[in-house]
Amino acid sequence: MHWKYIYENAPGLRKQTFIDGAKIIKDFLRNSKTKEEKQIQFKQLIELFDRRKSCWGEAAKINGKKALAFIEFYPEENDTIYHYLKLCIDEGGNSSSPAYLFHYYQQSRIQHKKSSITRDGVRNVYQKIEQIAEHNIQQNQKSAPEHRRILHLINSKHEPFQGCGGPAINDCGDVIRTYGPNYHAKMNDSVEIRKYYRTLLKHRCTEKAEFLDVAINYNKYDPSPGKCRFISKAKMQNSIWNEAAQFRRMAI
Repeated sequence: MHWKYIYENAPGLRKQTFIDGAKIIKDFLRNSKTKEEKQIQFKQLIELFDRRKSCWGEAAKINGKKALAFIEFYPEENDTIYHYLKLCIDEGGNSSSPAYLFHYYQQSRIQHKKSSITRDGVRNVYQKIEQIAEHNIQQNQKSAPEHRRILHLINSKHEPFQGCGGPAINDCGDVIRTYGPNYHAKMNDSVEIRKYYRTLLKHRCTEKAEFLDVAINYNKYDPSPGKCRFISKAKMQNSIWNEAAQFRRMAI
């Protein structure tokens, strides 16, 4: 049965109808011959997304799909793209796709270039993305590699917005030398622990013994299955079986 018949007469029957329909309309869009034809087909695509949301929910994902559609077919519509990505991330939170996180950051930079948001606005976007990515790196084994890759990519682009006069950080040794002394002087300060933990994580220093010590300390203040699994694995690699089993039980 033709997808469009189901879409027009029984849209709530199956979600696949909307997935197939979006693919077909996008193919037409990529081969449209005139500006008017492209506008009509794009309007149909957005209407399909709206109808899918009405039938199947997933508002955050649909807003993300709208943003990606504008990026592909009308990339000059920066305000609209940023609007949909902001809705996507605000609604999706920790379940946000790494692709949406990357584009959200990119569009925040464009908004800053247009003077629509301030440098602090870009930093706020970055902090939200960083929190979501770190959550998934620790808690979501399936998406952790892609969240880690996207966060590393964004970090490389975010340097100009980190502020002036800060220390140069090129590797994990720089992180430990720069931030370690303050952490060790305030090992009972949950804010300082979290800051050092996140800095080590951001610079991909998870293989360092220092990170394991900080993770154990941080887990006392903010326990999570992800941290417990990491600690358990590290303890097993060092043949500390009793502590490995203890943290494994805590991860369940």
